[in-house]
Amino acid sequence: MKAPTIGSKVIVKTKFSQGASMIPKQSTEIVFEGTVLNPYKWMTDREFCMSGDSDWPIRVINMSQVIDIKLIEGELRSINLDTKIWNVSGSKGSKYIVTKNSSKWDCTCPGFGFRKTCKHVSELSNIG
Repeated sequence: MKAPTIGSKVIVKTKFSQGASMIPKQSTEIVFEGTVLNPYKWMTDREFCMSGDSDWPIRVINMSQVIDIKLIEGELRSINLDTKIWNVSGSKGSKYIVTKNSSKWDCTCPGFGFRKTCKHVSELSNIG
């Protein structure tokens, strides 16, 4: 799998499923055109930022939602497929996502955001 590099100009066709409450789920294809921007520090290498429009000036595109990427200018890079993702529950019932990308761990919980470590990562690092 390949993703565009920073500075590349692309047209990206994505699939978008409308919420879990819709039965049956309705999928839509959406096409975005823009320039790939520097990623946010919390992003994995399976995501990229691109310029948007006046309503959404920056878009975060997850490669799992990408149907097609048309490269107008720039290059594509290989994506590390050695990524594991877990859905975990916090002590008060909140849901978080823990990601291991090669040897780099990440968690969406507030504790990891402050300390860059948390009990969710500690527990999963013993098994994953």
